[in-house]
Formats: sequence, structure tokens, C-alpha cells
Amino acid sequence: MTECASCRTVTAGARSPTASSSTAGTRLRINGRVRIIDDEEEYADLPGAKRLVCVTADHIYYNCPRSVPKMAFVEPSIYPPPPRPGYTPPEPEWKNRDYIRDVLDD
Repeated sequence: MTECASCRTVTAGARSPTASSSTAGTRLRINGRVRIIDDEEEYADLPGAKRLVCVTADHIYYNCPRSVPKMAFVEPSIYPPPPRPGYTPPEPEWKNRDYIRDVLDD
């Protein structure tokens, strides 16, 4: 878990640090504002991070289960989160496409 000094919020990946077993896996809809932070000091302890996304939620709703498709696990990703020291994931194919290559960071 990392505290963002600019936003005075706590980030813990995609899961809430306070999620109970009864709410784990619940899908939420979040409406709010986002700030992208380029200050390397803010995310120095997040291996592989290039920026920090700070979200200020205005409204949070449970997503209606009838509009959430049921997903089936097919296979584990070759890009396992979270990034960790000493691990370099393979380069995704889409990063080599002509229309995107020149706008990506090195």
C-alpha cells in the first residue's frame, strides 16, 4: 500500500484493502476525477511504475449483476501483477504497432 502525498489517498492496487470476503469480487462503477502524477518520488516504491493515477471518486455504485458478463478463467496472464523488482515482463505485441509506437514512453 502506498500513500499518495499529492492526493492524501491510499492506493492498494485494484482491490480495496478493507474488502471483506463477502464483498471481494464485487464490481463497482466509479464516477470521478483523475489526476496523472509524473513525480517519480510519488511512486518510487512501486516497481515498474511510470506514473501514478490518483482518482477522486464523486459517486460509487454497485454494478447491477444482470449487466455484468460472467467471465471464465482461461489461463494465467504472462503479465502477472503487481510489477516486482528483478522481473521484466515480455513486451506486449500492441506496443510495436505503427500507430502507437511513437507515442509510448521508452
